[in-house]
Amino acid sequence: AEVEEARVTPEAQRYIDSAVHSWDFDVFYLGKLTGDRPLSTLGLALFRTHDLLAPLHIEEATMARWLTLMECNYLADNAYHNATHAADVLQTLAFFFHHDPAQQSRDKLEMFACFVAAIAHDLRHPGRTNNFLVSTTHGIALLYNDHAVLENFHLSTLFRLTLGGPETDVFAVDLLQDFRGGAAPAPGCDINIFGSLDVAQFSRARRIIVG
Repeated sequence: AEVEEARVTPEAQRYIDSAVHSWDFDVFYLGKLTGDRPLSTLGLALFRTHDLLAPLHIEEATMARWLTLMECNYLADNAYHNATHAADVLQTLAFFFHHDPAQQSRDKLEMFACFVAAIAHDLRHPGRTNNFLVSTTHGIALLYNDHAVLENFHLSTLFRLTLGGPETDVFAVDLLQDFRGGAAPAPGCDINIFGSLDVAQFSRARRIIVG
């Protein structure tokens, strides 16, 4: 299904602006303010606040579409590993970036990669553990030879969705569909947030995200 970007009210924007300052930031409240779109709205605000788009030549519209796609590829019926959880992890990371002097020495590319990793770290999580998937010989476990099954799956999903990877691979498509839901970008819409990076930048960002 194609997805639409969230609209942010002034009240929601004021609350989002407090994200880097508050340890008590409430992502559930943010979800109510944004029509259950806490991840994409918070994410775009943080990329803006930390000035991570223009220096890396990333169009804001591209980032907004990518964030929307990531949010819609968390399963709404997952009680914990959902988009609200991802928003919580992202806000906590931003808080530490803002308040820990040791973190403020990070350059733009490193911060960008860390935010991407936080946003996508549990993409399409099925609500089952690695042990369950291995014990039931699930296709995802077979694909990754029982090694860091979900961790590999989340990363693969991130890069497949962002880069337009091997969606023609029948096995890969079946595995993604088996985890229910998810969304695809609208045809012709650019969602590749890595597209403006040069080879060295992309290689470094990928190492940080995978690492």
